[in-house]
Amino acid sequence: MKAKVVATRAVLVQLCAAYPDCFKLFQNARRPLMIGIHKQLEDKFPPPWLSRALGLYTGNVGYLHGLKEGAVRIGLDGKPTEQVVTADEAQHARVEIEGYQAKRKRQKQAANKPPPKPKRDGLASLKQAASKRKHAERQHAS
Repeated sequence: MKAKVVATRAVLVQLCAAYPDCFKLFQNARRPLMIGIHKQLEDKFPPPWLSRALGLYTGNVGYLHGLKEGAVRIGLDGKPTEQVVTADEAQHARVEIEGYQAKRKRQKQAANKPPPKPKRDGLASLKQAASKRKHAERQHAS
């Protein structure tokens, strides 16, 4: 695993430990976060790692499923805020989920697809290729 991914996941684990009412490791328990929550965390976590960890958290399909129109967003204490998920945000989440599902389907189809059969041109093409190699070796040796 790459060092950036490991460091990002470590920050995410730290967020879950420091704010258990807000951040959840279990993906289906994730709730929409308050917009601007990163500003409350910048003094506790290095900004590039915090940004990556929040991106990993909010880009997760479990989190995206929770972004339903009208859903209440939560603060660091896990309590509801006055912010709610808008129709545009919910639509964006649906598009992201559909993209993820399409990608998984393509990967699954590619994994199940048999490897292509090698091209068989026959004995004549093999002799011609051997002749070309020998000719190239002779020119290289002189």
